[in-house]
Amino acid sequence: MTSAAKPSNKLFHAAFAAAWLVGAAICWNGETARLANVPADQPVWVAAITKLSHDTSLMLPLLLAAPFVWFYSTRPRRTEASPPPSTPCSRKLAFLVSLCLAAVAFGASLRISSMEVTGTGKQFGSLPPAYHDEYSYLVQAETIRAGRTKFPARKPNGVFDQTHVLNDDGIFASRYFPATGLWMAPFVASGNPWLGHQLANGLIAGLFCFVACRVSGVLSGVITGALIALAPGMAIFSNLLLAHHPTLVGLGLFTVGFFESRHSRPLVWGSLAGVGLSFAMLARPMSAAGFALPFGLWALARLLVDKENREQHLRRAIGLGVPILCGFAALAGYNRSVTGDYLTTPYSVYTNLYTPNHVYGFNNVTRGNRIEAPKRIAKYDGWAENLTPAVAARNAVNRLTGSFRWTLGLIPNAMLAVFCLMLWPRLRFEARLVMASIISLHVVHVPYWFDGIMHYHYVFETGVLWCLLAGIVAIDVSKLIQPKLALSAWCLTIIATSAVASWATLPHPFVANTTLFNKSQIQTELDGISFSRLRYERFGTLLNTLPKPALVLVEHDEADIHIDYINNPPTSDEPSILIGRLDAFLKSDAAEQQEFSNRSIFVFSAKQSTLKPFRP
Repeated sequence: MTSAAKPSNKLFHAAFAAAWLVGAAICWNGETARLANVPADQPVWVAAITKLSHDTSLMLPLLLAAPFVWFYSTRPRRTEASPPPSTPCSRKLAFLVSLCLAAVAFGASLRISSMEVTGTGKQFGSLPPAYHDEYSYLVQAETIRAGRTKFPARKPNGVFDQTHVLNDDGIFASRYFPATGLWMAPFVASGNPWLGHQLANGLIAGLFCFVACRVSGVLSGVITGALIALAPGMAIFSNLLLAHHPTLVGLGLFTVGFFESRHSRPLVWGSLAGVGLSFAMLARPMSAAGFALPFGLWALARLLVDKENREQHLRRAIGLGVPILCGFAALAGYNRSVTGDYLTTPYSVYTNLYTPNHVYGFNNVTRGNRIEAPKRIAKYDGWAENLTPAVAARNAVNRLTGSFRWTLGLIPNAMLAVFCLMLWPRLRFEARLVMASIISLHVVHVPYWFDGIMHYHYVFETGVLWCLLAGIVAIDVSKLIQPKLALSAWCLTIIATSAVASWATLPHPFVANTTLFNKSQIQTELDGISFSRLRYERFGTLLNTLPKPALVLVEHDEADIHIDYINNPPTSDEPSILIGRLDAFLKSDAAEQQEFSNRSIFVFSAKQSTLKPFRP
């Protein structure tokens, strides 16, 4: 909270009361819905203590105790005065603390990788990727590793089309922006592509821990870093080959550089911020823009208004601006090398060719259906829902609850959000900027029809911001209360309880031979993701039994649009096994089919998961 702020007892208590009411409403809704689904032949009291909800069940006693803890902890009139200003720690100490928390977050990533998929005896990290996007990023990493931006298209046309990979007009390249493939390339070369994202998880925790240390002191940094390490969404996504973690590495550098530039060497620290933001922009441009927009508006306002320190603000602006301009130039060059035009991205070309209904903005399906897309993937493109204001509002709520659930927990995060919004005018500058960035990230993704993987991945970058906000606000609030022990213990208990629900499956204290939850929140999600991973592993096992060279034609399951199987390496050399689409192969002419006469040809039935020789 700002040193000039003098929060009254009424505002302080009103903020807590509003946060508690929201938490209690969520808990009531979750618990009543849970008990309403109890089978008729089972006593309600049995279900009440055995069929627990990850989000609400363990929170109920803590919420009941919260009013007593709060008013006991704020009995003196310390809330009439301003909190003493925080004492930032030195950069050296902040670095050492950040290093420790980075190691904890890296360990959390490794723990996810080593977790067993229920009923299989296989570790999650031993299975192949699950999502189309992951295979596209692997194509990009292999392409960059070869020192190229694209390879020649695979023919015949349509047979070797891969989801999220351009295979048209002589171009075989990932549709995505290049920074993710650049980050992954050395780890792909090492044979362990997952390691890059796991290391990134540690680096991200360390960077935002450093920010909190420098803003509010060591304890704030420890809280921030520990919350990021415990956040289930961060740990899970660090084991998915997606763009989010490379993006957050860039945004972490941006945040460190931006806050440091306010105090010393604005050109140097501003340049670090610019490099980080430029890298993030080259990985996930919309997320980078949403994250940085409030920072940029503040910097511009200070440059225009603060005449006394204009030179410092100008130096920061130059430091920020030059790397960003270089990033735009790099993106233009990448576009030119892939699509032939500086302003046309591979992303937009792919969307127009294959999935025009997936375009950004309202009425996406209405607009997409007007486009003549000769290579439209009918089933996948038809998955898109036409975005109306009602759908956008529903998605926004889903993304908000998803970001709560996969960060601090649904109820703790919701209470933090309401508490900070109520005290917005009294929050310190850094906390207000972080809140503005969270809001901005949600707003820029409103005009998109899909709410995201786990209802979360479009606003994934808000996760670290919630943790940073909690770390800063916790220290400020602790300076306004006396005695501190009760409220501090309550806060630690509610966070620990949420972490238990996310990570652990504990034995039930009252019921023999049962557990608090059927599965932990993380285990439940990993088992869901592993459905696709196990299918891909089964497919890979079948491929290993084939005589080589071979061509495998996939007969897709029309009911499953999210497992494609068409994944070929982006090399100029023909791999020993090529994978193609059966329907497109049957439509190709005899001359094109004859090109594969030197290969044994098989048909893979995705629905039956069987492999049989091809019978023309």
